[in-house]
Amino acid sequence: MLFVGIGSSRQLILTGILYAIVAAILSWLQAATMNEAAAYSDAASQTLTSSLILVGINLGVFANPAVNRVIGSWIGNYSAQASFAIASGLFIVALILYWVFVRILKMGQQN
Repeated sequence: MLFVGIGSSRQLILTGILYAIVAAILSWLQAATMNEAAAYSDAASQTLTSSLILVGINLGVFANPAVNRVIGSWIGNYSAQASFAIASGLFIVALILYWVFVRILKMGQQN
């Protein structure tokens, strides 16, 4: 919702505040992701695990413009508002996938 708010904002101060909130949330999520990865990997492979997470983040940043362009062509809208709406939708999908996979891992550990 914050990404949609940024995309539709017409006021500089509101946009800055929303960006600050998004930056705080994303930095917290990155730290939480690294912490979760450390909990699921053994001590010998924690460096590899964190490296793979960072590679995944960088690949996502690299692929983002291309993905936005493809999805923008599907919906016929290349505006900044559409880019933020696409980003928020993909972020929600990523959170749902994360939640599903964490639940699967936790059920596997219980059995």
